[in-house]
Amino acid sequence: MKEGFSIIICTYNPEDRILSRCLSALQKLKAGKLPFEIIIVNNNSNNNFENKAYIKQFLKNIQNSKIVTEMQQGLVYARIKGFQNSLYNTIIFVDDDNELDSKYILETENILIRNSSLGVLGPGTISIDFIDETTSIVKKYFKEAYQDRHFTKFEHGKKVGWENYYPVGSGMIIRRNIFEIYCSDFHKGKLSSIGRKGEELSSAEDSQIVWTSILQNFSVGSHPSLKLIHIIPQRRTTIKYLCSLNYNVSKSYYKAFYEMFPEKKELFRHNLLSPVNIFIKALKTNGYKPKVVFYFFKYNYAWYKGYKSQE
Repeated sequence: MKEGFSIIICTYNPEDRILSRCLSALQKLKAGKLPFEIIIVNNNSNNNFENKAYIKQFLKNIQNSKIVTEMQQGLVYARIKGFQNSLYNTIIFVDDDNELDSKYILETENILIRNSSLGVLGPGTISIDFIDETTSIVKKYFKEAYQDRHFTKFEHGKKVGWENYYPVGSGMIIRRNIFEIYCSDFHKGKLSSIGRKGEELSSAEDSQIVWTSILQNFSVGSHPSLKLIHIIPQRRTTIKYLCSLNYNVSKSYYKAFYEMFPEKKELFRHNLLSPVNIFIKALKTNGYKPKVVFYFFKYNYAWYKGYKSQE
C-alpha cells in the first residue's frame, strides 16, 4: 500500500452552508512530503447535493478527489466504502461539519513519524462554532457535548475504558492495518453497526476502532497541534437534542463495550451516579441556577438511562 493520506468525508443529506465550509478548508490543506486524496462518500442522501456547483468546483480544484456512493444506511458502511476506494496507508475520517486546520496533514505526518506505536490519533484542539442563535447556557455549559477540547500536551495510552485522551470521530486518523482488522471483525459479525444511521444519534463505532487499536497493542491519543472547528447549527442546540444525543451515545457506548469486552461488564456498575446524586451534583456544579440545573440534570440523567438500557 502506498504511503500517503486518504481523507474520507461521509455525509448524509448535508447542509450546503456547512459542507461547503468543510470542503473549503480541505482545499487549503498544506501537503507535506506525502500525497493525499479526498473521497466524499454519499451515504444514500436524497437531496442531490453531489450535483451542486460548489461540489463540482471542488472536484475540479482537487485533482485527486472523487465521490462514491454507499446505499446501505449507516456510518460504518459509508466508512468502509470510502476505505475500499482509498489508496493510502493512513486514513483520516472527517465529518461533514468539520473544518480542518490547514496544517492538519503536516502535523499528522510529523506525529506518526515520531510515534510508530500509535495506531489511532485525533485532534487535541477542537473549537465549537455555533453558527446560529442559541442559548447562552448551551454555549457556556455544554460545549463538551460537541467534542470541545483544548489539550495542552500530547496525551496517549492503551487503557481500556473511556479515557480523556481517546480520539473522537471528528478528524480521526487511523493506520490502515488497524482499520482493516476492524473491518474484518465487522464483516465476521464480531462487531455490529452501532454508529450513526441517517438522523439517528447513536455513536460508538469510534470507540470500537480505538479499542481495536489497543487490542493490537497500539496506543491511541490526541494531540494539541491537530486542530479543527466543529460547526454546530441551531437545530442541534436544544435541550431535547442534547438529551437524545447523550442517551443514544450512552446506550451505544455500553453496547459496543460489552460486545468487545463481555468479561468486563462489571467495570461500570459501581461508578455511575444515581439520579439523586446527578441532581445533587447539578446543584453544586452550577451555582443553584434553576435553568442550568434543569439542563444539567436532564442531560446527565439521559446518560444514566442509556446505561440502564444495556445493563
